[in-house]
Amino acid sequence: MTGFCLQEQDTESDRHFFSRMRRLEADLAAERLEAASDQMTALLKLAGSLPAPQKALRLAGLITEEPGYNPNPWRTLIETADERDQPGLVLPMLAEAVRETRTLGAGYSFLKSQTLLAIARAYLALDQLEAAGATLELAAQAVQTVQGDEFKVNALVPIADAAVSAGRVDRAIALLNQANRHASAIVHPNPTRRSSALAKVAASYAKAGQITLAQQIAQRLTDVPYAQGQAKLEIVRMQLTQSQWESAAATARSIADPSARAIALAEVASAYTARNLTGGEALFQEAVTVAKSVNDTEFTLETVVNTYAGVRIDPALAVAQAMTDAEKRSSVLTNLALQLWGQQQTDQAAAVMQQVETALRQVPSDWQAFQVRQLVQRAIAVSAYDPAIRIATAPTDPFLAGDRDIVLLLIVQRAAERQALAAADQAWMKIAPENLEIRSQAMMALATAYVNANQADRALELRQAVHPTDGLTQVRLTAAIARQLLLTGNIDPATDLFNEARTTAAGLATPIDRLQAAAAVALEVANARQPVDPAMLDLVRRSAVEINDFSTSSYYLWSLVEQTVALRHFDLALQLALATPDPDRREMSLGTVAEAALRDGHTDQVLKVIDQSRTPEIRVGLLLSLVERARQDGQPQEAIAYLARALELARTIPDPEIRTFTFGNEGSTVVDDDRDRASTYEAIAIHYAQLARQTEALRVAGLIQHPQERDRVRRRVLCYETRT
Repeated sequence: MTGFCLQEQDTESDRHFFSRMRRLEADLAAERLEAASDQMTALLKLAGSLPAPQKALRLAGLITEEPGYNPNPWRTLIETADERDQPGLVLPMLAEAVRETRTLGAGYSFLKSQTLLAIARAYLALDQLEAAGATLELAAQAVQTVQGDEFKVNALVPIADAAVSAGRVDRAIALLNQANRHASAIVHPNPTRRSSALAKVAASYAKAGQITLAQQIAQRLTDVPYAQGQAKLEIVRMQLTQSQWESAAATARSIADPSARAIALAEVASAYTARNLTGGEALFQEAVTVAKSVNDTEFTLETVVNTYAGVRIDPALAVAQAMTDAEKRSSVLTNLALQLWGQQQTDQAAAVMQQVETALRQVPSDWQAFQVRQLVQRAIAVSAYDPAIRIATAPTDPFLAGDRDIVLLLIVQRAAERQALAAADQAWMKIAPENLEIRSQAMMALATAYVNANQADRALELRQAVHPTDGLTQVRLTAAIARQLLLTGNIDPATDLFNEARTTAAGLATPIDRLQAAAAVALEVANARQPVDPAMLDLVRRSAVEINDFSTSSYYLWSLVEQTVALRHFDLALQLALATPDPDRREMSLGTVAEAALRDGHTDQVLKVIDQSRTPEIRVGLLLSLVERARQDGQPQEAIAYLARALELARTIPDPEIRTFTFGNEGSTVVDDDRDRASTYEAIAIHYAQLARQTEALRVAGLIQHPQERDRVRRRVLCYETRT
């Protein structure tokens, strides 16, 4: 195969791969776990079909924790299957991952071993111990052809740790013996490289229960105090597990690195205190003294205090109160307050919360909002809503008022979801009256919770709190209550409220308010799983036209389209897009609807957009996306039908045949417009070629008038002929 055709093959593989990846992400977003698992399996097979270098990188990128790709779809699939207790949904995917990774050659041994290790960890997360053990064996075998002692150590140690987790301690020890030999054999101009590798081995020996071996190695590593400290910390933990209390204390005191020594002493102190052994609090005070000698005193001290607070709060509280860094002090005191709250010691918790509020006000204002949000999320995670509200309202800086209301809205929403109605009610009332949008969202969340709790009267009472001039919020709240009543089977009152919301929306004073109110009612009707509301859509259209500034009406409709698309109400989103007065913005909104519908697998909605669009470039682009999806789904006849329609539309794309965009002035960059007529013919021709329809492909390529472009596209088409 020529270099030209190899490049074509790479381009096609990349496009196909990332198209699949977008489908996977859409399935995950829609919580379609089985479909997402199937997409991941298809991606693994696609990666396995690539030449060796790309194959190794693609497999590792899909399976391992890839930096910068967050959330990782692989991790999300495993975690979701575990949460739902449905491992069977992802086991075929894991088996395919093992199959494809095993085929990697010796030149990729390290990557192969780490990819297999990641698969084994997935099996462990799903309690599939036998499969995990078998996969770890494959990972260990791959290490045998890894070149370089240091690389072997870095590969073997995490495999051994995973083997311990899988209950295969003997196998872990055997792997660590290998790692120890390789670590001892490392030759490097920097001797600490060897010592650091040995420290990893020592730490893993400790995890495997081999304390004597771990101590023998760790004792020699004086040139790497931090790494030695981490190894000895693992030794301390294993000694505590084996009830070697005095030995654990002695090992902790022998650690040279002060940070690790302080943490080790705190863990020993906690173990002593939990078992009522003499000297627990003295060990804690010793840990505090050591922590205060560390450069990052407050960070280490925070760890020490949090560790000991789990068994005895008062000594930990005394240390926390004396911390000088306001941010760290507020963080540690919040942890202690939440612990007291969980123990039903509400008076003491409230007293500590006062100290949290004081500390928060001392945090620099440019960091205060972030710290408040972090602490509030920590509180609502354990349903401690009263502390969360106190934290949210602690800052007094007027510039942080907007941030405070956003955090209070978060509390309302979480409390309402969990039916903590009193807390949700308390939080929303603290939102500033002038912040109408945030108050509106909070009231809707609370009203929904009241209806779910069979307290519709309380939900209706909320409407009295709406300012008389705020008709838009009144409509939104009424429609939200109606929606929830309808979903809970209360049809008659829901119908009455929807009619009331429609009447109020139509009577609002400004066209902007009427547009937003009508869209809000239509959206709640859709949320109630009812057909699109024609009366409200008509009001949206009329209001959009009445707004003098088309850019303003288009902006509001654009945001409504995005909101509606996010909720997967594609019929309503399409109608809102069509109501956009500005033609260019209308086409953009139609494109937004089509792209979201395509990601979600709603081909019928994409075809509706194609019928409504007036821009041939957009229509052809959407048809080609449908071609790609049909090819992936093994539906060649549908793909060919879409191509025929795309070709018909491509002929209507206006001149010039080849268009370019120029960016910048001096040293400007010229970029080809991939939606001009020539580029569209090229895309259609290549799709035909990929479907093994060479005659049609060459015929379409021949439509390109520019001779050099025509010849280049023909060469691309012929690349597929050689492959078929």
